[in-house]
Amino acid sequence: MNNHLIKILSPFKTVERNEPDLTVTLFTTSIILWVSSFSPYLGFFAIILFLAFFGNGLSGLLRKILGLILIFTGSIIISSREVVPYSSDDMHRYFQVYEQIYAGNSFIQYFKPEFLISAYYRFLTFIPVNLSINGLMFFTSLLISGLYWLWLELYGTSYLPKRMHSILISSSFLFFSFYSTTQLSRQMLGLVILLFALNSNGKKRFILIILMTISHFTCLPIYFITKGLLRRTNLSFLTIFCSTIIFSFSFPALITLYSKGLLDWVPEIHKLSYYSSPENLRGFNPTDLAELPKLSILFVIFFLSKPLNLTKEWGAVFSGFLFIFLALLPYTLLPTRISLMIISVLPGFLLTYATRSTRIINLSIISMIVCWRIYTLGSRSGYLWHKFPAFSIDPFYYFAPLFTYLKLF
Repeated sequence: MNNHLIKILSPFKTVERNEPDLTVTLFTTSIILWVSSFSPYLGFFAIILFLAFFGNGLSGLLRKILGLILIFTGSIIISSREVVPYSSDDMHRYFQVYEQIYAGNSFIQYFKPEFLISAYYRFLTFIPVNLSINGLMFFTSLLISGLYWLWLELYGTSYLPKRMHSILISSSFLFFSFYSTTQLSRQMLGLVILLFALNSNGKKRFILIILMTISHFTCLPIYFITKGLLRRTNLSFLTIFCSTIIFSFSFPALITLYSKGLLDWVPEIHKLSYYSSPENLRGFNPTDLAELPKLSILFVIFFLSKPLNLTKEWGAVFSGFLFIFLALLPYTLLPTRISLMIISVLPGFLLTYATRSTRIINLSIISMIVCWRIYTLGSRSGYLWHKFPAFSIDPFYYFAPLFTYLKLF
């Protein structure tokens, strides 16, 4: 752990030896913070483009600072979203739990045994003002994206040459689903902890596995699937292939057993209650199908760059979860939830991993996505900018809506 802290903090210790680097760092940081204070949206995409196009040879200090501003602005952006007034938006339930914990209830009684997120809410109650629902979205997204950034800096960069480190941060957060951090918070938190567990050993790995399990129980089987795919042995591939096929064909029978109460002894089996309705077993849901273009493009990029990459390390992880996604398409939302790692967390990392021998493909995709996102801000931004606008003449205007100021310690 000390070595990892040294890796993160080393640029801060050595920067004063290089005056030009320090000047560039302070100037760039000041400009980005100034832009972000009036528009987190512009600040976010300014960092994305800067890291992508000017990141080659960038100092580690500046990359880390820009990465931190990136997760801050990304979390601010998603906290502006509309919370729709019906039960499908899980943020309603999370906010109710936060308010009850703020009122003095024990965090352990909520989501048990998946109470890690409610433990974080207990920590948030020490903030001397009460959070609004948008404030809770901000701090939840900040935690999850912040942990993901830490994993990228500690471990993700080790899979790529140094010249790709900045574009890795850029691509990873351009495609990172900040929305999922506020809608599927427990699973997203568990998946990010899972990444740390994959790179750990001994007692540390055991503790991380416990933490990811009490964040979301499904992370436990996903961990073993990911671990098996990273091993890249014929036995692990065959086991995952056969298990997926068997699970896919036997899933309706599994739901029948659950509906009759014969599986009540299985931990967290209540997660199958959604599929008690025949409608949710028909599958080919628009939400699942909407992920196919992204996954298909990523597959083509892997294949065109070097087909063998699909069987190496994270390429094998992508291939395995893509197969699982396709095999489970007949069941509504199940493929998306099981494959959330490659859909919401790692797509940008996987894109950079697939194109690590050349930057031009990555840069082209980043440019197109950024232009499209900026263009659609006003006309098709959808759920964003419901609580506050994308721009303002007042600096840091977005802070006030994050708090209610009704309850003080």
